[in-house]
Amino acid sequence: MKFACYTLGCKVNQYETQAMEQLLVQSGHTLGSFDEICDGYIINTCTVTAVSDKKSRNAIRRVRKLNHRPWSVCAAAMRRAARTRSASLTWMC
Repeated sequence: MKFACYTLGCKVNQYETQAMEQLLVQSGHTLGSFDEICDGYIINTCTVTAVSDKKSRNAIRRVRKLNHRPWSVCAAAMRRAARTRSASLTWMC
């Protein structure tokens, strides 16, 4: 399968995304660009502020617009209030 990863936030999230990418490659998957059609997407969110909440929701919407049936995962934390506001988005956290 072909996966693309997108990271928002701190250096810890960047490290975690690199670790996930390494595990995917070691498992025989390939990595693609977040702006191309892939079989799966990993969005590593870090939502400390309302701005970062918005960026996370926009990344999820971008994936859904690009590929209507992708397999996607939102990793890390999204504040409970932000999840409530984003109830229309499909979550796999």
